[in-house]
Amino acid sequence: MDDKDNKRGFTGLSDLTSDVESISSKQHENHAESPGRAKSGINREPDSRQLPGEGNASDRKSVKSGSGGLFSGITKLLLAIPWQLYLVGGVAGYFYYQDTMEDREIDSFQGKIAYYLTRSADSNSVPRLVPGVLPVDLKTRTVDRMYFRLNDAYKPKSAADVSSVVGFKCSDEVVGSYSDGASGYQKSCDIYVIEVGNHTWSYVGNFTGSEPPNSKKGSGSKTGSHPAKDYLRKAGVM
Repeated sequence: MDDKDNKRGFTGLSDLTSDVESISSKQHENHAESPGRAKSGINREPDSRQLPGEGNASDRKSVKSGSGGLFSGITKLLLAIPWQLYLVGGVAGYFYYQDTMEDREIDSFQGKIAYYLTRSADSNSVPRLVPGVLPVDLKTRTVDRMYFRLNDAYKPKSAADVSSVVGFKCSDEVVGSYSDGASGYQKSCDIYVIEVGNHTWSYVGNFTGSEPPNSKKGSGSKTGSHPAKDYLRKAGVM
């Protein structure tokens, strides 16, 4: 190996050694500084932590103020609504509830309408009406709402309490007109009494209701009395 190679190799080794020494010296300096740091320590402020529910007093005051403002706004809004609207809403709610309950009661009878209207025999004699009378429109095969106007003594309390059906088939005839062009109708009905126990039909006859009123208020046609209602009143059922 010539001097030139030795010199180049030495130079490389010298550089390497120099790097190691530099690293060692730095490590030594770090070790030298560590005791001082450990001795002196690092002053750190303790973490500021809040327990649940703790908070800035101004924040809590702001939340309370916002809640109070919302409540106050709702109160003012309710007070601004005219009392007539509350009255109308209450009346409308009452009638809606009443109609719903009546519909359910009608439906309890409507479910057995086929059984009530079964026809096994006809009779020329009209039986006396006893408690448990159910008015039925024979054209539509539906329980008529005049049921709710029956006397309590004759009104069936359940579907099983129906003893007889007063059935009717009605038609309307125009018998006049009003000054606004609306028609006045008179109703006539064929009335039957059906004994539910033996499914016997008795034809009572054809009845004509009263004529429509001579005058009216508002628009629309008018009709005279319902013959089935007249019949039930005369029988003491309504």
